[in-house]
Amino acid sequence: MGRLEGTLETLDDWLSYQENLHTKEIDLGLERVQKIYQKLFPQGMPFKVITVAGTNGKGSTIAFIDNIYQQANIKVAKFTSPHILRYTSAL
Repeated sequence: MGRLEGTLETLDDWLSYQENLHTKEIDLGLERVQKIYQKLFPQGMPFKVITVAGTNGKGSTIAFIDNIYQQANIKVAKFTSPHILRYTSAL
């Protein structure tokens, strides 16, 4: 993780620090995730999953979906992942 040297006195200082936290390009492919999925669930996942991702509105969307399923008497489990140590380390 990038080291914070000195103080961040300006917005430009903070932005520069943030931009240098991850200096290598991000691999946007899902190949690594697919390999793990296949090892965990070789016969396919034993339950249905809805993934809600994005910048805004995840909590509201999950609440909306949860309500729809509950009204239909369908059991629902929800998992949301907060930040672990830093906001850049969210699950």
